[in-house]
Amino acid sequence: RHGDWVSQGDILVEMSNTDLDQNIARIDYQLEEFNWRLRAARRSRDIDPGPILQQTQALLERKADLLRQQNSLIVRAPQSGIFSAPSLGSRVGSFIARGEELATIIDEREFRLSTVVTQDEVSTLFDGRDLDVEVRLHAKPGIVFYPENVSLIPFQRFILPSPAMSIPGGGDIAVQRDAEGVERAIEPFFELQAPLKKLEGVRLQEGLLATARIALEPKPLISRWVRNISQTLQRRYQL
Repeated sequence: RHGDWVSQGDILVEMSNTDLDQNIARIDYQLEEFNWRLRAARRSRDIDPGPILQQTQALLERKADLLRQQNSLIVRAPQSGIFSAPSLGSRVGSFIARGEELATIIDEREFRLSTVVTQDEVSTLFDGRDLDVEVRLHAKPGIVFYPENVSLIPFQRFILPSPAMSIPGGGDIAVQRDAEGVERAIEPFFELQAPLKKLEGVRLQEGLLATARIALEPKPLISRWVRNISQTLQRRYQL
């Protein structure tokens, strides 16, 4: 239930897919038929069991794939924490789009900053040095965090780490929904992550907006102009 503590591996949501269930049942029926044909072939010298065995193996592989898909409909807790899903109860019996967020697991023992870096800004961060980052919460700008072990995930992404980063959620990232109803950023971005240590008297919670300031080494204007032109050409013309 919403607000309960869950442990890693606990089952949170069990979904079903009628088409998937029907496909598995259909394969079971076909396997039963092929097993009958295989027994008949082994009793007769005129029937080669080889093709039947090949078809049976193909069906078994297909069933194994469908069972893996069926098992993925069981959502388990990726970590221990407080189960936050205030509107999940109203979704019973409804369609769930692929990639749609169902719930959040909040571990109040440890918090992590997740922020986005645009494609235009990311090249200045991939120079192999440690990042000097300052974090200020929007709700409490006077309190400053200086996180260590800051990491930049070197892959372009479109799905935001939190809906709070989108313009509808109060952030500044423009988003739109795709054909499956999943909210995606209009422009690709990179994600920067940093663990935040608790400060005395400061209560953190999931979804708080913050601004991360990253200290960069000064570079000549000409090198920045060249980089900006190159990035614009790459983004517009896929060079």
